[in-house]
Order: sequence, then C-alpha cells, then structure tokens
Amino acid sequence: MNTPTSVSGRNSTTVWSLFAAALLAVVTTPAPAANCSLTYNLPADFPPSVIIPNQATDADFMVFSWQHFLALNAPGVGDQISFIGDNSTQWSHWSSTGDLYNSADPGPSGSRYYPAACRDIPNFEQYRVLQQVGKVDDSFLEAQTGGLSDDPVVDAAGNFLRYEILYSPALYDEVKDQGLNEQSVLLNLNDNLNLSCGVESYTGGNPANPNMGALVLKIAWRDASGLSDEEHAKYHTEDLLVFTPSYRNSTGSNICELKPMAMVGMHIGHKTTKQPTWVWATFEHALNAPDCTSQSPAPTGGGGSAGVNTTCPEAPLGESYSFFPSTCDDDDSCAACNTAPAPNGAAGQCDSPLDSDEDSWCLDLPPNPVGGMSRLCRQVPSHVCSDDVSIGCTSDDDCSAGAGTCEESYPAAPEQNEACWDAITNAGNGNSVWLNYELISTQWVAENFTQCDNQAASVVTPPADTQSAPGPVKNEDLRELVVLDPDSSLERPLLGNTSMESYDRSNCLGCHAKSYMGNFCENDTSLQCSEDSDCTSVGGNCTLYSYNMDFLYSLTLEVGQPPGLRLPGTRLLYRDSPSWRWWSAWRRTAPSVAWSMESPGILLGLTGSVDDPRLCSSDPSEPTRTFVRFVRDGTELVEQKIELPCQGWHLKGDPANPSGYEYRDLRGAWGPCRMVTIEAGKKVTAQCSGPGVPSNLADTDATINVVLKTGTLRYCAQYTSFQMFGRSLVISKGNSAPDLCSVW
Repeated sequence: MNTPTSVSGRNSTTVWSLFAAALLAVVTTPAPAANCSLTYNLPADFPPSVIIPNQATDADFMVFSWQHFLALNAPGVGDQISFIGDNSTQWSHWSSTGDLYNSADPGPSGSRYYPAACRDIPNFEQYRVLQQVGKVDDSFLEAQTGGLSDDPVVDAAGNFLRYEILYSPALYDEVKDQGLNEQSVLLNLNDNLNLSCGVESYTGGNPANPNMGALVLKIAWRDASGLSDEEHAKYHTEDLLVFTPSYRNSTGSNICELKPMAMVGMHIGHKTTKQPTWVWATFEHALNAPDCTSQSPAPTGGGGSAGVNTTCPEAPLGESYSFFPSTCDDDDSCAACNTAPAPNGAAGQCDSPLDSDEDSWCLDLPPNPVGGMSRLCRQVPSHVCSDDVSIGCTSDDDCSAGAGTCEESYPAAPEQNEACWDAITNAGNGNSVWLNYELISTQWVAENFTQCDNQAASVVTPPADTQSAPGPVKNEDLRELVVLDPDSSLERPLLGNTSMESYDRSNCLGCHAKSYMGNFCENDTSLQCSEDSDCTSVGGNCTLYSYNMDFLYSLTLEVGQPPGLRLPGTRLLYRDSPSWRWWSAWRRTAPSVAWSMESPGILLGLTGSVDDPRLCSSDPSEPTRTFVRFVRDGTELVEQKIELPCQGWHLKGDPANPSGYEYRDLRGAWGPCRMVTIEAGKKVTAQCSGPGVPSNLADTDATINVVLKTGTLRYCAQYTSFQMFGRSLVISKGNSAPDLCSVW
C-alpha cells in the first residue's frame, strides 16, 4: 500500500499550518492511534464529542469517512462487508440521476429508466444502467461545468471508464417531493436550495430515513471483461448495462451491452447538521495509478490546466495499474502524463453535438494507436519530503540530505486506511476486495455558510459577490489548498481522484459551491447571457448567479439548465396574411411561418425519456413538455409558448434507434402548428399558421431566435438579414448557429 516507514501524524486545527509547523519547529501533539470498527455504523452526523469548527480534527473526518464506506458497501442496513471476498452493496438498489431526471414519470426510489436499446437485453430489469460517459458528459447531454475536463479516461485495456451518480432514498424522495426534478420548479426558485441534513440524534443508519440527511455517491467503473481471475478478485464488480448513445458510437446507433464492471472510484457526499456545506470523501482503488514523482505545481490564474502535475514515474512499474499501462515507455500508445488521450474518431465521426470543435470519441472503437491510452499519476503524492515538497516519497530514505522526513500530504488518512485494512484482514482471510480501496482524503469546511431544510436558521449566508464566482461559500473559507512551504508559492489541491478528476486540479467543495442557477439577463430571464453586452437589447446586467443548488451540480446541469443544441438557421419564411398555397384556404388571413434547422448534430430525445415528445404526463394539469417559442432581439414575441401536445407526435423507425419524431395536426385541433419534424442527423422543420403565430414576426433589421423544446432538450436557431419579397413574404436563410440558447 506504499506505506512510509516513518510518518509523523499531526493534530492540526488550522489548514494553513499543517506543514509549516515542521519548518517553524512548532511542537505538536501526536494524534492518538487510529482505530476502525467493522460494526455497521452509518452516522447521520458527527457525535457530540466532535465540535466543529473549534475542536474537529482531520482524524475525526477520516473515521467518519470510513464509517460511511464500510456501511454503504454492506449488503443492507445493519449488515457487514465481506471479509473473504466480494458482496452486493445497499447502494446498488438506489436510483441514479439518470433514473430520476430522465424518466418522464419517475416512480419511487429504486425505480429505473431503461433506454430502448437496453430493453432488448434478456432480464434487463435485473440490472442498473450506466448512462454517463464522463462526470460532465452523458447520453442526455448533461452540460459541461466551467472547471472540469470532459476528456475521457481510457484504461490499460483500451476501454473507456463509465460513471454514475446515485441518490440515497431519502435524497431521492426529497428531490421528487419538492418537484426539483422539474425544470419549471428550479427556474422559479426564490431562495437558495437547502436540502435536509443528517441529525446527530438519529442512530438507525438507514439511508431511507429523512433524519439521515442527503447522501450522494459518484462511482467510476472500468470494464472487467478482460481481467484475469486474479485481477478480478481485487475489485468490487457488478454486471451492469452499459449504454452508448448514438453520437458516441461510430455506427450512429444507440447500443447497450451487459458487461461485468469493476469499481475504481467512489465519492461520498453527506449533508449533516454540523456540516451543512457537505462532507466530501473520496476513495479509489489502490491500483488505479501511481503517485506523481513530485508535488503538484502552483496554479496560475486561479488553477486550471496550468496547475496540472505532469511528473509521471518511468515505466515499467512494479504494479500493473489501470490507468498507467506497463507499455507506456516502450511505445507511443500512451498520452503524455495526466493529459487527455488522443481522440479515436475520424473527421466528423462521433463529434459532440454540443461543440463541433470538440475532439471526437467513439466508445465502440479501440483507442487511437498513438497516444490513445491514458497515462495517469496521482497529482498530489500521498507523501512528500517535509523540507523539499517537490520530492514525493514512501519512506524517509527517499528524502535526501536536507529534504527532511517523509510526511503525509493528507493528514490522518494513511493511519485510518491502515487501521481499517488491518481490521478487515484480521476478521477474514486477507482476500476481501475492500482491502484494495483507500481513502485519499476528506474535504470539509471550518465554517458553515448554509442552512438545512430541517434546521432552524443558525448560520449566516455571506452577501453574494457579483464580481466573483457565485455561491454561498467563498474559496478562502474552504479547506481547499495546503501551503506546504510558507516561503513558497507551491500549493496543491486538497483532494484528487485519478478516476474522476483525472486531468484537473480538483477541489470538491470549491467546485460544487458554484452549482447555481443563473446567467440570465436581469430584465429578461428568458435570455441567457455570459456578459453584460449580451443583455444590451433588453437593458440591465447579466446576472452571474441567482440561487445555489446546495452543491448538487446534477440538479443544475441535468434539470435546471441543460444545454441546448445550437443549430444553423437554414431558412425561415414568414407571411403576415396570405397563406401559402399548400395550406387550407380558410387560413388565408392568418400569419404563417415555416422554418428549418439543418445539421448532422441533430439528436433525438431517447424514447421513453422525459425528452420523448410522445409521452403525456400522468398529471393532466401539468404543462405540455413540448413547445415552440419565438424571441426577437431578446424579447419574446408572444405571451404564451406554442404548445405541441403529446397526442400529435409519433415515432419514425425502430424504437431502439429511431430515425425521427413527427408531429401532425392538419386540422389545427391543438394549435397553429400543422407539422413539425425532427430527423436525427438531418434537420428540424416546422409549419405553423393562425392564431398563436406572432404578427410582424420579422423585418429587415431583426434577429429572430426560435427554440423548439422537447422535455429538457432544446433545438435553437437564429434568423437574421431578412429580405422582403413582394408585400408580405419575408425570408432569411443561411444563418450560422446562435451563441446562446434560452432555457425557457
């Protein structure tokens, strides 16, 4: 486990003096020996003895984290992990964000959403679906965050890692009961979101009990198909349905495969009364990647790629690592250290529909033969030399004269790992898969700046700063960076997991504190913006933030503000009164409009998902999920959206791989639109006439934005440079894709 032979544990109450203490010859009291109980104990909060922030130590949080890991990975409440092999886990019965947010009518916790391609697998309902290609890229076009790479990890066997986000039953129920899975609810919040916190008095250990508070897991998986029996025995594995969306498949079709998958990483987030800003613990498999050989460089300009550590050890290594192939230095098959591997898609193949300039990744193809596999090292070595933090070490012998002693990068984590490994070994035969997972560390805050839904207001949210990154927590208040040498600018992030933050300087709370709803023009919230100049037409400033989503990016990105497909506005034709000859004579005095958007990047909402326009809500009072809006120069042209009811839609082609959706209402029973088509990889077209179509839609100086929305999926185009033909026909054609796409 790369345990140093000489480690000096420290009990520190301030993050800024952790390693400065050694340099300044400040005497510290050694931390008590770590211990680890294997008895089921999933705590709802810290015990009375842990007073935050005054007396809490890093050791308290490491114990708290291992209690979660041992309990959640047990088969059920009150059970224990296997001490002699592998076992099922209680979280395997939880619902994922894909199950909750992508289902048109989600059921109770534990319900599943299955893409049509997965329903062809025999006994598919016995398995969960892995839908996410990355932490910030999935089959439902989850948006990218500004601070995380969406580059994939390609393991030593040439397979892409897959991911899932799971909500505990209590969190699932709270989200659903409050309607937070509905975009309209999130877009009409009038305060920060504050989910329930775990309470100290609850000792039942059941994640379904509201007193447990919100719990969320993020899990990374590698394909275990090619592992030997010996390798397989080192991982927790499950048979899972692995879904590949059409745009990540070289054939352009949705595919689903039943595969054995091995867990390589786990984040655990828990919101408690003593830590309402959440506790984030991160575990990963010990054979994911080696440590980098030196300390992570100081960030420039606030972090980002400039701070990435690229000091991988030389191959071959003594161990066979998942993300560091043994052949890395024998040929050119591996990417440079801690940089994204080379894309494997040909020109125009597997392009992201969100960004045509993004590299192409085909998940069904082998990696690029040159630089196509990941070569990763843990950016923050587990131990560094106290007097020369650029040197990574495993023992004092690695620290040359003048470099000091080998010190922990993450205080108290190694001791707690050893204590739990020893306890598991002593209780079994040394073959438990859980012996191969290690706690990297836990991130927490010394001050509380949020509230709990189930707690009286006892903390103060600092005033929002419109000039900096929004959110209720400021970075300087986070246990975000440790300054190893007070006379040096050398800093490193507090947390990093090679399976999930593979190419980033990572900071769980610093990133999640920015999970907010916002970026609207303050005078017109239907208009998204990135800077004040985007709001010139409607006046006012670009609102940099509004309300915090309580550290859950999944709410913001999958429900509140999912990305839109920004498409070229191929053509728009508009008449104020006379109808075109292919429309009914009785509509001759009605305004008419037809438009098209054409692009190979046009995707379809998956059948049976919330983006399937054919599915009617089980609640007749709910608004129609599919509609059209017209916006001219930032101002909506009609007071109400033009609805396209579910009854008018039908599917074209194979349900698992449809060619499109088509809407028909030739008699105008449901509204002014007579025909709308969405053809995968081709075009979106529409023809509408009559009441509901805005009058004076276009003039020669106007810019018209058209948004067709199906569930959370939006097709957006803009039309400008209109030309008049005769007295009433206005045409715009050949327009580029818009820069923005309204969430409304």
